[in-house]
Amino acid sequence: MNIQNVPKITKDVCANEKILRKLERAGHIELYINDMELPPSGSKISKYNSLPFGFSCSNPDCKCQDGIGGFGDGSVERPHSYWMTSEHEKLFKSIEAIIGSAHRRDCRQLFHHYKNERDIFVTEDTDILNFSERLHQELGIVVKTPEDLKQCFC
Repeated sequence: MNIQNVPKITKDVCANEKILRKLERAGHIELYINDMELPPSGSKISKYNSLPFGFSCSNPDCKCQDGIGGFGDGSVERPHSYWMTSEHEKLFKSIEAIIGSAHRRDCRQLFHHYKNERDIFVTEDTDILNFSERLHQELGIVVKTPEDLKQCFC
């Protein structure tokens, strides 16, 4: 957890925002959402992450590949810090081995949650929840539902 012991939460787009916003207002959590999952119209979540998807880099040493580092269209230049390293690739493939390659969007969200050193990934997506135990055991990624998280603070 972060220095102030307030857990950093990554919210999946399908997670109940009302519950999470109440926890944030009470000072129990710090809430983030990845911008690959655009928030619903009227969302009050102010902390978004810019994800390195939808670009390809021209660096020959870069480990970017479709679905991990970019879509190969070359439409957006990003600084070197956004490029995938072999460690990033290994992490993504570990997540993909658990969740399944058919769920690449979910894998990308979990990858960025982990990479950004967040504490809990909150979702109501059973494609992720069904693997929450394995994600925690193998990669240390904690996955909860909004209701489960709410119970931690009641």
